[in-house]
Amino acid sequence: MFLQARRGIETAVILDSNMMGASSAKSAAATLLDGIMGAVEGYTSSRESFLSDMALREAIALYLRALDVMMVRPEDPQAKADAARAFFLAGIGLAISSPGLGSAVSFAINTRWGVPKSNLAAVLLPYLLESMSRSKLEKLVSLAPLFGEVDPDEGASAQAARAVEALRTRLGVLKIPSRLKDFDLALESLVESAETARRFDFMNFLPRAMTVDDVFDFIKTVY
Repeated sequence: MFLQARRGIETAVILDSNMMGASSAKSAAATLLDGIMGAVEGYTSSRESFLSDMALREAIALYLRALDVMMVRPEDPQAKADAARAFFLAGIGLAISSPGLGSAVSFAINTRWGVPKSNLAAVLLPYLLESMSRSKLEKLVSLAPLFGEVDPDEGASAQAARAVEALRTRLGVLKIPSRLKDFDLALESLVESAETARRFDFMNFLPRAMTVDDVFDFIKTVY
């Protein structure tokens, strides 16, 4: 819902974590994972800047902290407060930068097939991180300590792999589906979704240029 008002009269933004809720702990976790996906995409977008990086990195840290607490205590008020701050910072960062491949694919599949976007994001995120390790390795390595403990003596690729592994461990605990086929989607039906995803304007700001075939190859990997 959007509130319309005359520009320039706003003086503050109030984030009330008591207004935040989800039908289940798994739904809440999926929403946080969706937020992480968007923030990571903005952090690695070709439109990123110093300001967007600062906001999005902090958002990712808050999202992950909230996720780890909510996995144990779903109604923890501090976790909800962290999530609210993460949503706010991610919004600032993405307004400057841009979402990316995962958001495009999840929007496209959600629109055509009705699978909740946050559930799709939870499945897409680890594969998206693996893709980013090949195109924006240094940026992903800078985020790796937020996902879990890393050894600074390890190489960049190993640190990025540890971040993906730490995320997949969380997904395993949450018992979140790991493949698109778990949503009863037929692979051939997702060709149209790949075409829809590529048509989003923000797909022009990916870390590397992608065609419809490239998008479908990514979908096949996740399938």
